[in-house]
Amino acid sequence: MNQEHLTYFKVENFKRFDSLELTDIGQFNLIVGDNNVGKTSILEALLFNNDRQKCLTFLHETLCSKGLHIHSEIIYGSKGDIKDVKHPHEIFLTYIFKSLSKELVFRSLLKNEDTNSVLIKFTDSNEQERINTYEYMNERNVATYMGKSTDNRYIEFSSEIGIHDISGLNIKRRTEIAGLYEHFHSQVVEMPLIRTSLSQGSYLPDMFSNTVNLSRNAKKQLVEDLKIILPDVEDFEVRKIDGNDQLLVGMRGKDELMPISIFGESVIRAAQILLEISKFRGKRLMIDEIDTGIHYSRMKKFLKTIFQVALKNDVQLFVTTHSLECQQAFQEVFEDVDMQEHQSKARSYSLVEKPDGHVAAQVFNFEQLQYALEIGFETRGGKRGW
Repeated sequence: MNQEHLTYFKVENFKRFDSLELTDIGQFNLIVGDNNVGKTSILEALLFNNDRQKCLTFLHETLCSKGLHIHSEIIYGSKGDIKDVKHPHEIFLTYIFKSLSKELVFRSLLKNEDTNSVLIKFTDSNEQERINTYEYMNERNVATYMGKSTDNRYIEFSSEIGIHDISGLNIKRRTEIAGLYEHFHSQVVEMPLIRTSLSQGSYLPDMFSNTVNLSRNAKKQLVEDLKIILPDVEDFEVRKIDGNDQLLVGMRGKDELMPISIFGESVIRAAQILLEISKFRGKRLMIDEIDTGIHYSRMKKFLKTIFQVALKNDVQLFVTTHSLECQQAFQEVFEDVDMQEHQSKARSYSLVEKPDGHVAAQVFNFEQLQYALEIGFETRGGKRGW
């Protein structure tokens, strides 16, 4: 596994989770559970980044993608110039914290590295005394939410860093982390998260142009990989149609190139996943409901191709499903002779809801998953008595 890949992850006070822990993480991680148990929330938590502003930007975008009206609004003049930017009156963090009286905590362990964490403490800005007494610890990177600035342009944080002067006395230095709303209207956020809904607009042709179009070998490999879904595919090109870039597909025996959209959701989704894996080389990528639009008869070949491309690009995958067929296909992929050497990299996590509503993740390595499926043990999580 890459040095940037996770081997351990824990999130506290995030959405519906008081605390949720993923242990013994592999390169290929299948997260299984009922609807509304928190599968997507885990993927969103895995967007964490020790750059706190980037981390919060990702979390903000996850909410905007769900239709919450917390994006900045640009006011244009008659000549197309920007007259004003109206920033949200609502603080998006209220949708992220399960309890505003507790810290939001991300803890992770990278391969061969010590645990690192991002902590965000949500508190009223008038609680100055409590803020000032909050101690800095070496393994913790703490920021305190301070509210919005008077002009509504910023979300403000204060981070407290313990430093020593020449006398050895510990001095606290305060720095502000701000401006989360200020530049959202001009930012392009590339999140390593593929949702169940299809990407809109020019996203797919742009990604193709940036990751594949300049490499003949990369284009050839994409064609070969997509044959599991579209057997007669021979070529891809990006062209403008009615002023908009479109990804076009060339098919065997057809002279005319056709928009990829006419081939349906499964082809578009497969193309996006393959392109995203190339883009996030050496990093982690989260895919929600990976089996969406894929017929069960093609599930194994589809997953195997995705995993083989991830191996080539050294990408760590976290994917969700609630399908038993997908879980069985996941197992069967690593039973193939050419994939057996990677069995130690496969994990399945079943999300189990306890009677008190708390959710826990039960981990299965490959051998445990194989045995559980053989004997008919329920591996898809759900509500259980404890």
